[in-house]
Amino acid sequence: MINFWDIRKSQSEASMNSSPNPGESEELFAIDIQSTGKLFATGGQMGIVRIYDLVTGNFLTDCRAHSSAVMAIKFSPDGKQIVSTGMDGLVAIWNVFM
Repeated sequence: MINFWDIRKSQSEASMNSSPNPGESEELFAIDIQSTGKLFATGGQMGIVRIYDLVTGNFLTDCRAHSSAVMAIKFSPDGKQIVSTGMDGLVAIWNVFM
């Protein structure tokens, strides 16, 4: 589950499933928000980097290259790339065309 919080409030603003696929759940280990505030990306136990629209929460796409869990994820300062690292030792760089 992904919860969105305004730290000034005691209740979460919104929540969504950790996977866009019905009936699937993923333990997430990493999340980052694009500097433009338009997108966010997640990574977790399934080794999949997923990109979402931050405003609507809609799932946009996934990136698959890791053979095990994604442990860290970071947008570049210009928001045009994502770097992900995994338990498999892979460091992947993803171009973001959105």
